[in-house]
Amino acid sequence: MSSTMRPVPGSRAGGSFLIYWLPVVIYCAIIFVQSSLPSPDLPGHFPHADKLWHTAGYAILGLLFCRALGHTTAMGRHRRWIYWAAVLAAFLYGVSDEAHQCLVAARQGDWRDAMADLAGSLIGAWFYLAVQGWRPFGGKRPKDGRTTNGNTG
Repeated sequence: MSSTMRPVPGSRAGGSFLIYWLPVVIYCAIIFVQSSLPSPDLPGHFPHADKLWHTAGYAILGLLFCRALGHTTAMGRHRRWIYWAAVLAAFLYGVSDEAHQCLVAARQGDWRDAMADLAGSLIGAWFYLAVQGWRPFGGKRPKDGRTTNGNTG
């Protein structure tokens, strides 16, 4: 390890790694099992209501990937890299899930579902980092907690 590299919190082997990655694995398993069953009758009686469920579900997955990557990889200090890696990981899982559904009786893969998965991944990863203080479009928040217009919060 070079002198410029700092250890990433939670990157050591053992329990802290599981704290961040076990929720990702469990959530992916839930998605896989749900996708292996016949399509449920989801609430929402309007066209393409299932796209909202895909977006919400993959927002959670994007958030979980962002959390895990940020705490257990060398990307921990590079939020843009964490963001895009989390979005890519969640989206690729969504694409693989749609491919999996093509092999399940009474299910079918749909590229529009994969696009809803991508939208959710973008939203979830952004939300996680925004809560952590990342301001991708508004610059850095000053140390005194004031926004650019002088208000706090």
